[in-house]
Amino acid sequence: MSRDRGPEAGSDVSSEAKSSSRGRKKPLVTDKPARKAASQALPIIPLKELVVFPRMILPLFIARSPSLRALDEALAGDSQLALLSQHENQHAYPDSGQLPRIGVLAQVLQTLRLPDGSTRVMVECRSRIRMSRWIGSDPCLKARFVGITETSPPLSPEQDVLVQLMMRQFEHFMQQAHQGFSEMVEHVPTLDDPGALADMIAAYLPCTIPEKQIILETLDPVQRLEASGRLLSRAMELMAIENQIHSKIRQSIDQHQKEYFLREKIRAIREELGEESENENDGYRAKIEAIPQQEAREKAGRELARLEKMPGMSAESGVIRTWLDTLVSLPWTPEDSKPISLAVAAKRLEQEHYGLDKVKDRMLEYLAVQELSGKPPHTVLCLVGPPGVGKTSLARAIAEATGRKFERIALGGVGDDAEIRGHRRTYIGALPGRLIQALQRAGTTHTVILLDEFDKLTKRYSGDPAAALLEVLDPEQNNAFRDHYLEVPFDLSRVLFLCAANITHTIPRPLLDRLQLVPLSGYTEAEKAEIARRHLIPRQREQAGLKGTAVGLSKAALTSLIQRYTRESGVRELERQISSVFRWLARRKLEQGKVPKRIDSAAQLQEILGPPRYTESNLESEATIGLVNGLAWTETGGSVLPVEVALSPGKGKLLTTGNLGDVMKESMQLALACVRQRAAELGIDPERFTTTDVHVHVSEGAIPKDGPSAGIAIATALASAFSGRPASARHAMTGEITLRGRVLTIGGLKEKVLAAFREQIDTVLIPEGNRADLAEIPPEVRAHYLGLR
Repeated sequence: MSRDRGPEAGSDVSSEAKSSSRGRKKPLVTDKPARKAASQALPIIPLKELVVFPRMILPLFIARSPSLRALDEALAGDSQLALLSQHENQHAYPDSGQLPRIGVLAQVLQTLRLPDGSTRVMVECRSRIRMSRWIGSDPCLKARFVGITETSPPLSPEQDVLVQLMMRQFEHFMQQAHQGFSEMVEHVPTLDDPGALADMIAAYLPCTIPEKQIILETLDPVQRLEASGRLLSRAMELMAIENQIHSKIRQSIDQHQKEYFLREKIRAIREELGEESENENDGYRAKIEAIPQQEAREKAGRELARLEKMPGMSAESGVIRTWLDTLVSLPWTPEDSKPISLAVAAKRLEQEHYGLDKVKDRMLEYLAVQELSGKPPHTVLCLVGPPGVGKTSLARAIAEATGRKFERIALGGVGDDAEIRGHRRTYIGALPGRLIQALQRAGTTHTVILLDEFDKLTKRYSGDPAAALLEVLDPEQNNAFRDHYLEVPFDLSRVLFLCAANITHTIPRPLLDRLQLVPLSGYTEAEKAEIARRHLIPRQREQAGLKGTAVGLSKAALTSLIQRYTRESGVRELERQISSVFRWLARRKLEQGKVPKRIDSAAQLQEILGPPRYTESNLESEATIGLVNGLAWTETGGSVLPVEVALSPGKGKLLTTGNLGDVMKESMQLALACVRQRAAELGIDPERFTTTDVHVHVSEGAIPKDGPSAGIAIATALASAFSGRPASARHAMTGEITLRGRVLTIGGLKEKVLAAFREQIDTVLIPEGNRADLAEIPPEVRAHYLGLR
């Protein structure tokens, strides 16, 4: 519902009474007695967004042609016309159906033609009139009107009190809302007619056109005054709320000005006393000037300028100050790389890690390229291997060998790209990404950053961190890495990135394309024993508080510990068991005052650690029909996987169990088809395949299994079951089988052979195509399997 306001451009009427906000004068109200208008034909001027009342004198601006013709007709007669308010504020000229029946008789006092063709008219509103008959609209709107006689009967005491109350309220309203119109306020006490007072109140209230029209059409003076009083009460309530809001805003502004004045005064006093410390903003300015990156320097300068204009206690100033602290604390100035001695690096790697000769060679080659080129190589090394084989310690050793700081970022479970790129400052508690935080802690770009658990990144609805790492690990792009929090480019090209993962098939292909994989296989028993003597036992002895003692484990006890209490590719579980031994020794020293010099036997280990967790071997010791040892590769290394086949009378159905994947189930179907095809060669009656149901089971059913490399083991187990000839329990085999019986190459050969070695398997059968991979197998394992095929 539209409020009463001045008419729009091109409208018929513009009232100065409706434009107080524009500085125009309000319409005057006369106290002349209303004169009865005889029934007569009058030209009509429709008013848009305006309702006039008797006793008002106001200017009107007339622009529409029919209204100008109505004015001319009035001036040709007695200068009287009818003013009616349009029902709807439309641009089209109204007809009889769009005009009210009650309006105001107006006397034209003065006219002025304007250059734009419109006319300014000063009119005096005389009395209310009622339309009795419509005449027509050519050449102008015209109708016959009857004057409405308004009487002022004597007022009762209650009505007299109402008039006095309304006059005081209206006077208060005018003083609050129209401070510059004192002549109107002075005129209010002279109105003792309730009808005239009601008209005057309605004329000045900011209410809607329909509400004012209702006041105009209410003929009873007291009822009209009551209706105007309701509108006046509502207007005063709205004004009180508006004043309250303005008061709160003013108080807030005054408080900020007061705080600013007091801070400036305190600063001036401190300067006079000589107690003024170095200005914080000057400190920022000096650090910003030292930033060599132009875009970062300019943005920091703009943010500092904003900070200087803000009150110190505002929330935004805290956000800017935190951003500036982060920006100036970053290592923007590149440091010269220190010369790398490959001999020192090789010695350091040898001290920290036993074995892993090929991995160490690859690391030294990587460092040699960096030394010659003066910057990290374009390829990023990714150390891939089971847990506990030394991936993190290798990365730390590289940092120490090259004189770099070391920072580790664990990416396991990270599923938001904001962890890499940072959060935008629009968020509460926004922080830079983990890369920027790592460099902030290191204080230099001459840093080794290990992205650990690289294969355990996740993808969620909030973003893909793997996609964000594409830019970080690409040497062609990371020289201008933009963190969302900083919003300026930062050079990561001098940072040496290393990655560590257990597997590679979960790493996205575009990200894997930027990595150079360095596989780390499991350790043999001899390597574990040497690692324990060189590193694990001294470290756990020191942590248990027994550094000054010579207590340790004999070779036999250590071998027993490795074989009977651990079963892993790395040495993490081995270190935990050694830690348990030294904790037991530490307690014994406090309780008895002494400890044995050495743990010599398996019996002592059993007293400390309890019964052995593993026997010599979990495999069958005798040849069994339908049982063949396969070899599998897992995230934690290799393992021996027994395959069992059981036959029963039936219709040739194949049943598979053992938590198998689709690829492994297909391998079983291929193996069965291959055995059926070669039934004659194997001495098997072909009819048995149609009268016998086959059940193939792979042990450790709680562990998911998949892959084609167990195909030859499954085929051998099927051939053994159907032919009735047992397969050797001390043999193990691996290889993918085809429908025609060919055995294809497989991956993870080193881990599988090491698993067979741990299980004391006598013979391992491998595909001919994997002969070249024998060079990766440790020498002591090759020596054990002399005649390996």
